[in-house]
Amino acid sequence: MNNRVLFVDDDGVIFEQMKEMFKRRSWAMDWSADGQEGLQVLRARATEYRCIILDLKMPAMDGEVLLAQLNKEGVRLPPIIVLSGWLDPESARRCIELGAICILAKPVEGKDLIEIVRAITSGTNKNIQRLFESNSSLFGVLNNNNETIILSIKPHALQPEKTEHSISSDVARREEALKRYFLDVTKVTSQFSAEEPLLLVGRRWNSWYPSFFDTCGGAYAILVPKKGEGRLQAAIIDPGFSSLRALGQLGVSIRDMESCLITHNHPDHVGGVFEYIACRHVIGESTTIKANLSVCRMLEGYNGPILSVSELNREEVDLFSVVPNPLISSRHLTVCGIETAHEEAGRQSSTLGLVIASTFRARGGSPERRKEIVVLGDTGYERHQHRERFVTKLINHNVTLMVVHIGCSQLKFKLGKHLYLEGLQNLLADIDSHLATIQYNGKFLVLVSEWGLEHATSEQIREICGEHLTGFDTESPIVSTISILGKRLKKITLLPADAGLMVGMESGFVYLKNGTPIPSHQIRFSTSKEGLIYRAPWRPLGE
Repeated sequence: MNNRVLFVDDDGVIFEQMKEMFKRRSWAMDWSADGQEGLQVLRARATEYRCIILDLKMPAMDGEVLLAQLNKEGVRLPPIIVLSGWLDPESARRCIELGAICILAKPVEGKDLIEIVRAITSGTNKNIQRLFESNSSLFGVLNNNNETIILSIKPHALQPEKTEHSISSDVARREEALKRYFLDVTKVTSQFSAEEPLLLVGRRWNSWYPSFFDTCGGAYAILVPKKGEGRLQAAIIDPGFSSLRALGQLGVSIRDMESCLITHNHPDHVGGVFEYIACRHVIGESTTIKANLSVCRMLEGYNGPILSVSELNREEVDLFSVVPNPLISSRHLTVCGIETAHEEAGRQSSTLGLVIASTFRARGGSPERRKEIVVLGDTGYERHQHRERFVTKLINHNVTLMVVHIGCSQLKFKLGKHLYLEGLQNLLADIDSHLATIQYNGKFLVLVSEWGLEHATSEQIREICGEHLTGFDTESPIVSTISILGKRLKKITLLPADAGLMVGMESGFVYLKNGTPIPSHQIRFSTSKEGLIYRAPWRPLGE
């Protein structure tokens, strides 16, 4: 007998987990990543499956619309299980009317789901009744056709009538209000429409602002178009205080931040990652975290159906699925960790830098190409110890961008939390020299991030503290420091990380707010009350 199930859900992580569990029990599972893809598969091959497991909230076409379309076309379907994190009574009842015989509220244990599939596909309700008797976490109600509908013990919908709710209506309304806040207040915009993957930098990246003041801090995110629709999929890197708000102001919703990459265990990032997990939990979205060893140990108790935590090491792992593109036949984003020189809070270091790679092949049979960015989290740099690791092993012809955390430009000698001015000077000089030895063509882009409070203008200090503090100039020294360093370099273009900057991972171009791509060496910037202002040349490219 063909024990094959179709899993229609935009969460690839859950699919991989379920696929392995079903495989161990001699069931095969195919995957459709959105409703539109599921519709095409079922139109052509519905008879190949003994059961369909269907999510409701998906891109391109949700599960309810999918069922309605298949009913309209008269497609004969196997038993349908609706599996959703956010069910309301009306949509659940409509799914039953459209042919679903089972409603499950996420999260569901894989072993329970397998038993449910077995019971439903057995053709008799006696097996379902036995399942109720043997599993106290399930209960059933009857629909109009006297068929059993299975729900988990904590369903979001379809509570039996005249039964006391396990959660009060007031709390339910509050949960719904929180969900609307995280999905609607941080609005997704069409601002990020570039076809290539982008690295986005949050506004006012500053190592002090988010920690001590109620000011929107910095954030990094990798952005790519989400398969089948205009939404994004995003991976946030080392979240800190206010990072979610910073990205929200740039049009990236918490709903889009499907993954989180954490390079080291420090209190600001620990606070940021728990805020991130909590917000994803509120909106009912599954989450993937890839982190260094100490963060994994800290979060291991949270591993479960809705949160996947795994160690990031030297092995390259998937970051995003293939993203379709009219000009590119295939694309894949991966990430791996690299050891850096940095002490974590209260423990031996297991700190990582990141190499994020975009591998793609243009249409027409051209060779596969690979572009990389390197993100060095909090780190130190001493030439005699780190030159080989940080420079010759990381800088090659595939790398288009490096992000360096500096902390501040004070002259400090001790290796510690951040890379200070002397270390920055040596690191950039070594990168510049290495680029010449490998005959790197063009300019190599370096973003210098996390400048300390001493780089704020006196006006910003007054705005935050309510008074002027001695020792702060009227003009931020970020621009002048970058200018001084840049004059010593031949193959490096330096840009301070600030103000919603977007950088193309494949081209190395900087994308301004209007979406215009500009070569990094043509960008001009100056300070203002709001931070750094970036300007493009007057003439469009090519003129």
